Amino acid sequence: MNKLTQLLRRISVSRRIVILILLVSVLPIILAGSFGYIQARSAIYRTAADYNQKLVDVIKQNITLRLQEFVNLSDELILNTTVRSALETYEDMNSTQKYWTVQNIYSEVRSKYTRIADICDIRIVTVNNIPIYSTGFLYLNSEQDLQNFRRISQNSQSMLWYTVQYDNTPYVILSRKITNLSTKEILGYIIIHIDTDILNDLYSSFEMDPSATVILLDSFGTALSQTDTLTDAQEKTLSGILSLDKSSDIRRYEGSPDDFIYYSAIQDLGLTLVTSIPDRVLTAPIQSMFGAIMLFLLVCILLSVIVSRYIWKSITTPLAKLVAYIRDTSELNFDTDFTDNSQDELGFMAKSYNNIVKIMKNMAVQIEQEQEDKRKAEIRLLQAQINPHFLFNTLDSLRFTAMMSRADTVSDGLSALSHILRNSIIDDNSFITLSDELRCIEDYIVIQKIRFGEFIELCKQIEPGTEDCLIMKFLLQPIVENSIIHGMQKNRTLDITISAVRDADQIRITISDNGSGFDMDEKIDRETHRIKSSKMSGIGLENVRQRLELEFRSEQSFSIQSEKGTGTSVVIAYPFMKKEAENVSAIGKEDTHV
Repeated sequence: MNKLTQLLRRISVSRRIVILILLVSVLPIILAGSFGYIQARSAIYRTAADYNQKLVDVIKQNITLRLQEFVNLSDELILNTTVRSALETYEDMNSTQKYWTVQNIYSEVRSKYTRIADICDIRIVTVNNIPIYSTGFLYLNSEQDLQNFRRISQNSQSMLWYTVQYDNTPYVILSRKITNLSTKEILGYIIIHIDTDILNDLYSSFEMDPSATVILLDSFGTALSQTDTLTDAQEKTLSGILSLDKSSDIRRYEGSPDDFIYYSAIQDLGLTLVTSIPDRVLTAPIQSMFGAIMLFLLVCILLSVIVSRYIWKSITTPLAKLVAYIRDTSELNFDTDFTDNSQDELGFMAKSYNNIVKIMKNMAVQIEQEQEDKRKAEIRLLQAQINPHFLFNTLDSLRFTAMMSRADTVSDGLSALSHILRNSIIDDNSFITLSDELRCIEDYIVIQKIRFGEFIELCKQIEPGTEDCLIMKFLLQPIVENSIIHGMQKNRTLDITISAVRDADQIRITISDNGSGFDMDEKIDRETHRIKSSKMSGIGLENVRQRLELEFRSEQSFSIQSEKGTGTSVVIAYPFMKKEAENVSAIGKEDTHV
């Protein structure tokens, strides 16, 4: 008895009450009704299967006969000597010859297509999409014409059926390749536009349920005759059918449990016929038999529920709400609120737990705000640290130039400095575009060339599409500065290369030089992977690393490789972010005052 009690306690209270009602009154009726329903459903499915196979076969024959008229017409045009001769020599003809050739083709084609209704347009083009004939019944702009040509010229099939839509009007297209009979070389194409009503008229001749559908698919998976928009479920079903091996046999598609679907390939035309009848339509005749069962079932349920309803609701409703509330808070969702003013045990539990959640929510908000304030303060501190560092070195270069050169050189340096200071001091945006950051580096190189002469060369290798990527302001300048200060060698040009590539969802930027380099064991702490330096350049590189880590957490990387006498390479990577005009200020404007 104790084991049974323990087993029942594993089930929720609401489910235990429901199980009791079902066992006493509802279960026997449900079992009897289900058995009868299954038997009736099986009989209907057997009848429906026979009906669908016959329906698909008849529709398939009618479609083949109707579309064969257009295939026969295209065969006559393909074998026509006037058409074939024109395609072979049209591009070499003069304007007079082309005119009479078109007139001859017009006479040949007109005598043929007037025999068949529903043709909207016939076009004959060369292998280079040069039109030599068109009935002129249908106007196509150049883009529509080019899309059609690409579709048929890039397809390996000699005969292609597909559907297009111009100005919300659908058309069925038959395209045929015209080839040289001896060399098999493609001479051109025949494109016939057909009114979609020819297929819809075929389907309407069959008496079918309004919810049933008949769809004719081309080799691209597009419905040739479906005027209504297909649902997502129908699109998925058609994709599954197209992935199967096609044969002329009529088969049932088992991938859609909610529909009764049969399909068959029309191999001569490269098409696939699909018929679909919702399962609810097939089972509709047997639904009425459940009326009596449901009435009797409701009587039994009412008798049981009258006794247990109030007790059941008084326990399960507040309990379910409390469980849902606890589930939300266990997933750290503190935005929900639950109030229960009842005086029983469930009401007391709800009030106590609600108070605990409010305290936890306030604490979480406070901690999150403190962490965000701390992170922003650290970023601002590191951002501020780099400006005086850069300013002091730059002013030292300008002071040296003022002593050694004329006023023109100082003017150039001050112009570049003014541009950089505007970005670093006046503009308070934390992120700028990569192109703007590179422009600041170019200004910095101008200033350094004042001091070191023409012994500094900057090379940029920027992958197209990365110029508008966002980057933290002055993220690359300390690395370039480190290359100049510690990489310069006497009477040797320092080559600095900045490259940027996009790698999946990240941008990878490499700054390398051919300078003097350094010993990795002396400069890099192997345990912490941080830079060991008491100089300003070391502070600059460590500043870059910390700013990346604070902003992007684990989604960034910063690495240094160097070898004495060879040079140094610094690689940074972080998530790729595109420029947004409203929150990224341009810093590439020309300075008007120095």
